[in-house]
Amino acid sequence: RILAASKQRQLASASPPLSFLSEVSKEIVACWRG
Repeated sequence: RILAASKQRQLASASPPLSFLSEVSKEIVACWRG
């Protein structure tokens, strides 16, 4: 999980819109799962 977070951080610096989308999708999944 920590590795994935650091990988996403690298991705974020490369492409902000993509990281934003990934964050939003994570929030949606969290809400959907309850």
